[in-house]
Amino acid sequence: MTIPKDYKHTELGILPEDWEVVRLGEVAKIVMGTSPKSKFYNQDFIGLPLIQGKNDTLGKQSFATTYTQKSLRECQEGDILMSVRAPIGFVFWASEKSSIGRGVCAIQAKQNRYFLFYTLDFLQNRWGKIGQGSTFTAISKNDILELQFAIPPLAEQEKIAEILSTWDTQIQNLESLITEKQNLKKALMQSLFTQSLRFKEFSGDWKMVRLGEITIYQNGEALEKFIDKKGDLFLITLDSIDIEGKLKPFHKKIKNNGNKTLKKGDIVMILSDIAYGNFIGLTSIIPISNLYVLNQRVGLLRAQEIKVDSLFLSILINFRQKYFKRVGQGTSQQNLKKADIENFPVLLPSIREQKKIADLLSTLNSEIENLKSKQKVIISQKKGLMQNLLNGKVRVEI
Repeated sequence: MTIPKDYKHTELGILPEDWEVVRLGEVAKIVMGTSPKSKFYNQDFIGLPLIQGKNDTLGKQSFATTYTQKSLRECQEGDILMSVRAPIGFVFWASEKSSIGRGVCAIQAKQNRYFLFYTLDFLQNRWGKIGQGSTFTAISKNDILELQFAIPPLAEQEKIAEILSTWDTQIQNLESLITEKQNLKKALMQSLFTQSLRFKEFSGDWKMVRLGEITIYQNGEALEKFIDKKGDLFLITLDSIDIEGKLKPFHKKIKNNGNKTLKKGDIVMILSDIAYGNFIGLTSIIPISNLYVLNQRVGLLRAQEIKVDSLFLSILINFRQKYFKRVGQGTSQQNLKKADIENFPVLLPSIREQKKIADLLSTLNSEIENLKSKQKVIISQKKGLMQNLLNGKVRVEI
């Protein structure tokens, strides 16, 4: 293989002549975290926040005297923090002086800390091959010190960090827009479903009904034994709905053996979840008829079209999901009974007002999803750029 001019062979592959291969311990000081004993946590005393693991400021406070202990470590504002227990290698910034607990280390760069941050972020997947442990995976201080990577001259480090930071700005701006839209949606739902905000063309009273009065309820069937990658029907399972109540794009498949298929507009509901119940009672809408079938522990709510709009009802149920978390039965796992579901109270406007509300919230959802799609594209482009810039495949002008 011919090496391009001004490039060289290294243990990390072909790099520019003026780049070096270094160990992390040569370009940064590493401070491993260690947590104080629980007796030192006390909200009545002013101490430093304790950071443990993945971007996790617990907000616990400890005695000021704790910091005289040799076992407790601190990071400074602007240090790079990295999780050293699973998920390993997640990096984030220390926004203030803090104590650092087990599961995280502080990395104090000797040169450009922004370039080092992007390098560590880029190399996150490498830690999975190094981590050890049976109960949990972790990396040692020596593992961290010995991590090898390529580093250009300081001026090029600064330019690379500057370029990547512009991409981060775009990503953060989109994140802010997404959050703004999500907050607007939440506020609108609160106002619309409590009738503190109404469209001017509607004035009639809303009617209180039970969910069982306006829908036909059915349980799913035990269909896992028919799973087939070459199947022609999508199987709706407990894993088919995401935390925002959207139907996921990919599902397990089964062959069509005369199973009862779902109709467009059918509402599917999660009937079982672990103790916290974050998914229990969440619903989503079936988009196409005769393509989906329902597995056990997922319920079907088929709305009576004359009285209720399926999209409106699904949005309302998800907005009031806490009801199902409250009535769910079980300790290690929560389950919903048919009566729990059918007794769910629904304050129902006219079908025209339902559709108007659903259309507005659906439009807002689409705007949020479009912003998220744009953000994913930029994140993907940034990763590709990092691949080229941090390996010296693309050089920057100084």
